[in-house]
Amino acid sequence: MPDAVRARLDRSRVVQEGDHRFALLLEETVLHYRVCVPGSAGATISTVPTMTDAPARQRRRVTRDAG
Repeated sequence: MPDAVRARLDRSRVVQEGDHRFALLLEETVLHYRVCVPGSAGATISTVPTMTDAPARQRRRVTRDAG
């Protein structure tokens, strides 16, 4: 296994194991900026609900008009 893959898996264990709490804050305006190809952006955003399904994880959205 390449070192980069091993390092990424080690970092991901922090999210999957232990008694940690995580919050993901997503500002709505970032959804309106093009930073990558549309298919890549859609695939990334579609993983958010599954990443935050566990009880120790929360997701919140800051709407465009909140500022």
